[in-house]
Amino acid sequence: DSRNFVISYARSQYMQEVPEPLAICPIENLSKIFGAVGCFWVAREHQSMELGYWIAEEQWGKGYCTEAARALVDYGFRALGLCRVHAAHYAANAASGKVM
Repeated sequence: DSRNFVISYARSQYMQEVPEPLAICPIENLSKIFGAVGCFWVAREHQSMELGYWIAEEQWGKGYCTEAARALVDYGFRALGLCRVHAAHYAANAASGKVM
């Protein structure tokens, strides 16, 4: 079942100090999830992670991804002691590039 898979996956990531996946939702309605943000280890020995995110099309351009990405990157540097965060986007998706 999907719910159990997501719970299990998120728990296993948390146990490995991988902040992924984290929900993107409005503060006034935490049960209305319309996106996700996360990081995964690229080179743990170098304290380097890659950032990824997605958001529902009807929420594009509202700043939710930017806010979530900034918060997660800040957390990574403060709490996980990261030295580097990497992210990439498709050239055709300029809006995703602005998030970075």
